[in-house]
Amino acid sequence: MEDLQLFFNNILDSFITKNAISKNIINDFIKYFYFTLDNEIKSNKSKILRNKYVKIRKNGLQYIIANKKLILSDIIKKNQNK
Repeated sequence: MEDLQLFFNNILDSFITKNAISKNIINDFIKYFYFTLDNEIKSNKSKILRNKYVKIRKNGLQYIIANKKLILSDIIKKNQNK
């Protein structure tokens, strides 16, 4: 769970969107999160690391779906500060 939180915070910090509609923002973030982890999975030769990132991706997507409003407010705050 600690790995998920750390990775999630890093992705949230690096995420940038030009959309102003909240539904599009959260959809863009889900895509960004998924493909960022997909690239990590594909780039690692170690089965242990790949499995770790698969678990992070699965749990992260579940967390995003369950906490859309909280994540959306965090994204909006961070984009306003940039």
